[in-house]
Amino acid sequence: GEVDPQEFAEAMFRMKNTEAKTATKFVKHLVTRLDFETRDMHADLTQTLAGLTERTEKALQMLEPHNQIVDEALTDTSTFKRTLSLEQRFQEQIPAIQRTIEL
Repeated sequence: GEVDPQEFAEAMFRMKNTEAKTATKFVKHLVTRLDFETRDMHADLTQTLAGLTERTEKALQMLEPHNQIVDEALTDTSTFKRTLSLEQRFQEQIPAIQRTIEL
């Protein structure tokens, strides 16, 4: 036969709220379902994290040669700046050296 949706909902409500054994079964069902869903989500997140870690490591490996080039360029720039600084100090002292030579 047919069951009226309103009547079914009311019967379920009464069972859930008036009978302790039925309420316990409902709660157990909900907790079990949440446990399965949580385990599935944990497995998915673990797999996603492993994939992200692998891709990050590959990207870092690909960038390593470029990092070395940048480090060398920075070292060369520092060396150039020191050389330029020495050159400027030398240029500033040329007049004093010339005066010493002329004496």
